[in-house]
Amino acid sequence: TEKSANINCHLNYDHDMDWDQLSGDLKINLYRITQESLQNCVKHAHAKNVTLDFGSVKSNLDITIIDDGKGFNIKKGKRGIGLKNITSRVKKLDGSWAITSAIGEGTSVSIKLPIQSRLAKEELSNEQNALIQA
Repeated sequence: TEKSANINCHLNYDHDMDWDQLSGDLKINLYRITQESLQNCVKHAHAKNVTLDFGSVKSNLDITIIDDGKGFNIKKGKRGIGLKNITSRVKKLDGSWAITSAIGEGTSVSIKLPIQSRLAKEELSNEQNALIQA
């Protein structure tokens, strides 16, 4: 049987942003990054509370995921496949990310992803494909 994670999850997002304008590629990678982060909150941190903040500043999408779990020493130990996957996805989207944590103090993941450059690249790619097919 599956057991509930029993985590209180708080979601804050920018109500003024047109979330539908985001590219499919950006949306699916953002979903996977968030999914991986939340899985870490359950599997490793044993967090009781998680806050997800989705906002935009200028032409960037800013995401912050904060938990009150057991935390870890980021200078010690190897990075697991989950963190490597986040790194890979953020890099693919021309973004940046940082993780801060300390034993007994929870973990914070901050992600910055450019919005406009992703749209511009996709539009350019679509135009190039149209020219090739013409």
